[in-house]
Amino acid sequence: MSDIDIPLFDEALAKYPDFIIGIKVRMSRSVVGDNGIKPLLKAKKMQKKSRLPLMIHVGNNPPELDEIADLLSHGRESFCFAVAERAKCFDIYPNAISSDIYSKNRLQGPVWSLANVMTKFICLGYSKQRIIDSVTNNSAEILH
Repeated sequence: MSDIDIPLFDEALAKYPDFIIGIKVRMSRSVVGDNGIKPLLKAKKMQKKSRLPLMIHVGNNPPELDEIADLLSHGRESFCFAVAERAKCFDIYPNAISSDIYSKNRLQGPVWSLANVMTKFICLGYSKQRIIDSVTNNSAEILH
């Protein structure tokens, strides 16, 4: 928790307002340890103050999706069928879809390609238009 330095973030945001376009918080047991949802609560506080978009990378439990569902507005996490299906039960849909690709997950899976990631959402019953918008228009809006 000591790595989340709100005054330093505020200082960086004031110095680089055109460069910092959002906040990302990783919510995985391997990252948050015994802190549970405290990092997400701190990130939401920073997000509300800065009015920047907040991306939540949901990984391995804990926390459980049930614990953080009320804090999410759009799911923007690395892909897992179980998490995506559970999020859909809470009417949480991705606003932006990307591959989060790097050499290992491109060559050895499970990502392989952006087209493969998009196909996973088709298998979950999302409309092709929603998927295409999440990969193109919505993602571009976040960056501008």
